[in-house]
Amino acid sequence: MEQPGDYCITYNGALVQKAADGSTVAQTALSYDDYRFLEKLSREVGSHFHALDRTTLYTANRDISYYTVHESFVATIPLVFCEAEKMDPNTQFLKVMMIDEPAILDQAIARIPQEVKEKYTVLKSAPYFLEILDKRVNKGTGVKSLADVLGIKPEEIMAIGDQEKRHRND
Repeated sequence: MEQPGDYCITYNGALVQKAADGSTVAQTALSYDDYRFLEKLSREVGSHFHALDRTTLYTANRDISYYTVHESFVATIPLVFCEAEKMDPNTQFLKVMMIDEPAILDQAIARIPQEVKEKYTVLKSAPYFLEILDKRVNKGTGVKSLADVLGIKPEEIMAIGDQEKRHRND
């Protein structure tokens, strides 16, 4: 997957890159304000939280979740502790996640206001992961962004993913 002409759609469609050099074809990120709002919300609903940009997994949780460490290891991405108020406001977050033991996460999800679920793309991708992305982001929009750049018609597209079916929490 590092040949010229190969592309990767990652972060559920938030980032489309040329595989050979990692250059960005399309990106839709959450803002610093989104990050601060969602990090605060995670504390209010009782869940651990982390956020990802292109190169780093960040957590403001002093008691770093096992699932955050696991995500860092599996994705081979550096894990950095940073208090929310000290986060660089120029950081563009591809996604943020509420992560916790399944029973705790389910209770936290039940406390998330409907307005949040309407403002963002919210996906429970594993019993212990709730992913939150910009509302415009989904795998389909990532595929469409790439197709537009390459001049490919929708009827000429076939996509294959690397994860189980994800469930939206609307």
